Amino acid sequence: MLEHLITSKTRIRMLIKFFTHEGTEAYLRELAAEFGDSTNAVRVELNRFMNAGLLCRTNVKNRKVYRANTTHPFFADIQYMVRRYIGWYMFQQLYVQEDPGMKAIYLCEKKDKPDDYAYIIVQDSDSKALSHEKDDSFCVKTLTSTEVEKLQKENRPCFRIWTKQNDTVIC
Repeated sequence: MLEHLITSKTRIRMLIKFFTHEGTEAYLRELAAEFGDSTNAVRVELNRFMNAGLLCRTNVKNRKVYRANTTHPFFADIQYMVRRYIGWYMFQQLYVQEDPGMKAIYLCEKKDKPDDYAYIIVQDSDSKALSHEKDDSFCVKTLTSTEVEKLQKENRPCFRIWTKQNDTVIC
């Protein structure tokens, strides 16, 4: 649905990256690597989001780090729409509360259907493995950090949308 309203894949990826979880931060080269896009394409979209007031930017050392502007009047509406688009609410009910060994969650575009996404749960190598598929559009797999790095090296858009920090779940 969202791809019919927004034609730029980079823009959709940025919406998903920044609006699924409000604590997500990223810098230009990190976004370009995760999305499999050029830095110029990502820079153009970052500037558009900044001009609209949807993103905030801070300087950390020599990097400009971006995050969603939670004070924007449409932040909650955009976040709700993005979460519905990727099926976050159903995923959260089924999997986030289930596994305490979860370290991060990535969203990876499927090769055969670039408008569909697969959830990738990153766990320690000794945690139980999950691999569930529900009606072709909702796919969940459990991988280790090194397996996720291999996916990203294949130049498939695979980006982190959730992380566990200091033993607290961030949703």
